[in-house]
Amino acid sequence: MSMEIRQLHPLFAGEVGGIDLARPLDAAAVGAIWEAIDRYAVLVFHDQRLSDEKLRDFARNFGGLEIGRSAAEGGKRRLALPEIGDISNLDEAGRLRERNDRRRLDSLGNRIWHTDASYMPVPVVLGMLFAVAVPPASPFGGGETEFADMRAAYDALDDKTRSEIADLVTEHSLMYSRGILGFGEFTPEERKTFAPVRQRLVRTHPASGRKSLFLAPAHVLNTIFPPSELI
Repeated sequence: MSMEIRQLHPLFAGEVGGIDLARPLDAAAVGAIWEAIDRYAVLVFHDQRLSDEKLRDFARNFGGLEIGRSAAEGGKRRLALPEIGDISNLDEAGRLRERNDRRRLDSLGNRIWHTDASYMPVPVVLGMLFAVAVPPASPFGGGETEFADMRAAYDALDDKTRSEIADLVTEHSLMYSRGILGFGEFTPEERKTFAPVRQRLVRTHPASGRKSLFLAPAHVLNTIFPPSELI
């Protein structure tokens, strides 16, 4: 394979061509993708044909896979592999979910600008999205996913602000973000499992050495802690 990358935005995001993700990747290809991730932060792979198994196998090249909240709960799912999250408006039988369906209400959080799994004590390293079916274009959009570069956001801060926020710690809460949308139907066990966690606001990317902001308006409570209280 001869992988090529075209930059999509002046600050970040690259479109990757010349690679078939359904085929096994050697160490050199995985290394090249890691280098591209470190540089561009967001990579787009067009025209890929992946089964759930192939998607899982590709993702495994980059570390252990998370079992999402829905799969961890157990019970019947539309998708067989627990490593793949089902971001859909269809229920377990493939029917359109009712307006008051608990899973549909919970999934509305995907509409809010957010950082994936920031509410977990150890957040995920990478997120992979694979589109199977998207809504047709409309005045409301066509199901696009938008990204913001938190490295560029940090770079745009003035020196005084960077100094002020250097050691700040914020509190991230899944229940807080869903509460913004009016969803608060968490069981006592869920409230215990997903209790708010504290995260450093400014982080340094180990490969590039660039600093970035670790935040998202819907996931961060308006509480600031001194670094000594970071758990």
